[in-house]
Amino acid sequence: ISTAEFCPMCCDSSFPTTEPLMLIVWRAETISQSASLQVMHRFVNTLTVLLLTVCWWRACASYRVLPARIPIHFNLLGRPDGWGARWMIWFLPTLALGIACFWLSVFTGFGLSSASTQQQLPNSLLLMCIVGGFVFINQRIIDCAKGEADGLSRAFLPIFLSCYRDWE
Repeated sequence: ISTAEFCPMCCDSSFPTTEPLMLIVWRAETISQSASLQVMHRFVNTLTVLLLTVCWWRACASYRVLPARIPIHFNLLGRPDGWGARWMIWFLPTLALGIACFWLSVFTGFGLSSASTQQQLPNSLLLMCIVGGFVFINQRIIDCAKGEADGLSRAFLPIFLSCYRDWE
């Protein structure tokens, strides 16, 4: 029995043998890996939505107590070097939401894409890192504006940039 005769839906050039029993074992392993990737993909997307929610919630919760002038830009050492009006606290949550919506529509088609979960997972992880970075920066803006912090951590930029290394 050839692989095509036994299960035409499972034919894959990576399949190692034409033995029917081995085909069943190989297909079961493939399904198991696919299911765990789907769970991981759902977890990453849920975490991204949670991070977006936290970003908006922190902006809403702190808006009234922020001074009229808040930091909106930081230099390479993490010190504020640009200032803006209090309403600028909405910029990063809005940008994060816009990027997430655009990203999801382009890379996953809001779940309508034919791309496999294995192809979509790296994009979802990268989006989660971007949104997480925005949440951190927005929180540090709030802390700096209230006088609770001097700026971003010196380690922020190297850590943030290292998240985007070797995504392919």
